[in-house]
Amino acid sequence: MRAIEHADAVIVALGTGKSMKATTLYSDFARLLVQVQQELNLDIPFIVLTGFGAGESSHYHGSWVMRMFFKYLLKDVYLDKTLMEQIIAQSPMNWVMVRPGLLKDAPLTEQYRVETKLYKGMNIGSVCRADVADFMVKQAEKPNYLHQYPALSNR
Repeated sequence: MRAIEHADAVIVALGTGKSMKATTLYSDFARLLVQVQQELNLDIPFIVLTGFGAGESSHYHGSWVMRMFFKYLLKDVYLDKTLMEQIIAQSPMNWVMVRPGLLKDAPLTEQYRVETKLYKGMNIGSVCRADVADFMVKQAEKPNYLHQYPALSNR
C-alpha cells in the first residue's frame, strides 16, 4: 500500500509471460487494487494493461486465425483479463484499460493508432511494446482516455 500511497498515477502491466495456462492473476490483482484504492481513497489515474481480445473486444478480431488462437489457446488467460476489466470498471477508480494488439519487440515509433470504438472489421494488428509503454506513461501524465478502453496498433 505504501508504494502507491503518494503516487500521482499507477501503471499496471501484469503478465504471465508465454504461459497460456488458466490463471487468476489478473482478477486477484484487480480485487486487491480496488481494495487499496478504496482504503487510501485515491483519486489518481490507474492505467491498466489488458489486451485486445478481452471484454467486448473479443468479438472484433478480424481474422479467422486470430479468433481460433484466442478461442483455443488464450481462452482462459483472456477470461481472467476480462474479469479484471469488469472488476476495475465497476469500481470508483479513475481507470484507462489499454488493449494493445499483438505485442512485438521493436524500437519506439510513437506512431501508433488509438481506437476507442469497436466496429465490425476493425484491424488491430501488432504494436511494439515500446509504443504501448509510451502510451501508458502519457496517460499517467495526462489521462485523456479515462473510463475508456483504447486499443493500440502500429497500423
